[in-house]
Amino acid sequence: MREMIQAGPMLIENGKPIGGLETQKVSARTVILWDGGTRWWIGCSSGCTLAELAKTLVTAAPGGWPIKQALNFDGGRSSDLWISESIPGGPISRRPLWNKPVRNFLVLVTK
Repeated sequence: MREMIQAGPMLIENGKPIGGLETQKVSARTVILWDGGTRWWIGCSSGCTLAELAKTLVTAAPGGWPIKQALNFDGGRSSDLWISESIPGGPISRRPLWNKPVRNFLVLVTK
């Protein structure tokens, strides 16, 4: 194994929302999506439950392409998104001042 990530829960599997997701706790969310092919999407949401996020992503996917898999990264005050200025569309920083320091992160680099 070369790469590994610990996160969860899965929000969407094979294009369908996962059953039994949290329906009460509203919090900021960070999520990664995959279309089953070559497209990936990483984003942050404002306050919502895990069940609301999964349902919204299936019915109104960002970019308009169908989502095959979606994985929740983290929620609450540690949700953060930063995109380098060297990436088209960057720089982007979605870190509110009240956020806790983020100790776990995903870094994507070109080979």
